[in-house]
Amino acid sequence: MDEIVEFECPICDDNKKHRAKVLKKFEDKYRLYMEVQCLDCGSKGSIKKIKTINMELYEF
Repeated sequence: MDEIVEFECPICDDNKKHRAKVLKKFEDKYRLYMEVQCLDCGSKGSIKKIKTINMELYEF
């Protein structure tokens, strides 16, 4: 089964949570990296999370 995550899509930009399918994922003690595809607009991008400071970066 494919993993689904919720995030605020910067392409849709409607301040709502959107669902995205995870295409690739890497995680270690300090960071999380996911390549995702938004199920609403279809755009592909990456979500990077720095766990130590709880910061998320989006690249689309």
